[in-house]
Amino acid sequence: MVGYTLNQAYLSTFPRDYDGSGLVATAAGAVIFWLYGALFESGAVGATPGKRLLGLQVRRLDGAELSFWRAGARAAAKALSGALLIGFLLGAGRSKLALHDRMVGTQVLRD
Repeated sequence: MVGYTLNQAYLSTFPRDYDGSGLVATAAGAVIFWLYGALFESGAVGATPGKRLLGLQVRRLDGAELSFWRAGARAAAKALSGALLIGFLLGAGRSKLALHDRMVGTQVLRD
């Protein structure tokens, strides 16, 4: 219900002849963001191309590889962490774990 109300409020800001393509593009972008994180950070690779370039890997707190679903949960949590703006600042603390890493039990390690 809340989502529907927010969606209607958002749509009311557009002209009457708006076709909704912006919403479709936003949803497609969210799916691509999620798949990118889930596919690259799961399994033996455990890193996006950028992380690989920097010699970083994402692992569970016990050092094991991430499953596809845990990597997907991390990607979704990363979006929330970014939306809150404070989520990445938590990574500057002693534990070096950002909010999304704390939420799903992951860590970023150097190779």
